[in-house]
Amino acid sequence: MTATNAANLDQVAQQRVLRRKLQKLTDRSMVYPAEIQARLAIIRERLYEDADGEVMDGVNLLAAVIFRERRASLLDWRDRPEPRHTVAADG
Repeated sequence: MTATNAANLDQVAQQRVLRRKLQKLTDRSMVYPAEIQARLAIIRERLYEDADGEVMDGVNLLAAVIFRERRASLLDWRDRPEPRHTVAADG
């Protein structure tokens, strides 16, 4: 399960995932539930995750959830404030 998927689970499902023993794949991997919960809150806010060296040394992963209309109950994007993190488009 990816962090972006876990960020959008309900609290009961998140706790079920966090009770598992998590494998530390690199020195940067997150394995402590409190640390992961804080990261999940950030992911829910910005709607994407980047994991620099957390899964494999030297590899930066980028993930984003794609919300479809039939799954709109996960997040009603129309009621969200403007994102704080933006990417400027060239030109």
